[in-house]
Amino acid sequence: MASRRRQKARALAASILCVVPLGFRTGLHAASLAAELPRPRTEIVLCRHGETDWNVQGRLQGLSDIPLNGVGRSQALEIAAAVKAGGASVVVASPLLRARDTAAIVADECGADLRIDARLREASLGVMEGRTAEEINATHPEVWAAWLASEPLPRQARAEPCEAVAARLEEAILEAAAAFPAGRVVVVTHGAAIPAC
Repeated sequence: MASRRRQKARALAASILCVVPLGFRTGLHAASLAAELPRPRTEIVLCRHGETDWNVQGRLQGLSDIPLNGVGRSQALEIAAAVKAGGASVVVASPLLRARDTAAIVADECGADLRIDARLREASLGVMEGRTAEEINATHPEVWAAWLASEPLPRQARAEPCEAVAARLEEAILEAAAAFPAGRVVVVTHGAAIPAC
């Protein structure tokens, strides 16, 4: 059953053009397969939410539900302006406030429907959540070192495994793409989640 689902996902992914922010690496099948196929393709635009007060303080947010600050709302308007130029068939977002509110601004500005999908939530960051780099390094230096090196986090991090984050994000993105063939799907999610997929 899993291999059949994986085959279906690969076939769908082959029809997707994936647009990701500069500086992010992604293993999403669409990114590697899309260049090989002719148009029309479903275009996936991955966006990170706007700024929060915890971003300014250098606190890792994880599943903590922190709202956008004023700069974050301005950033959401900038994202909306960039997205609006190419249009949007739908905007799909994480249920966490910072992503949901960013997505609501984008959807409103682009005249697109907004859908919330819990699979797009941020990774659970375990012992790092709500803490600054200095705080994490003081109590869990091995966890912080792995985080900085983009390596799998040790068990004591009590964080969601990268593979689990990637699997749920990929499933949500592929499902959204299937619902809007040859469309433009804007996905608003989180900074630790995007590189995982």
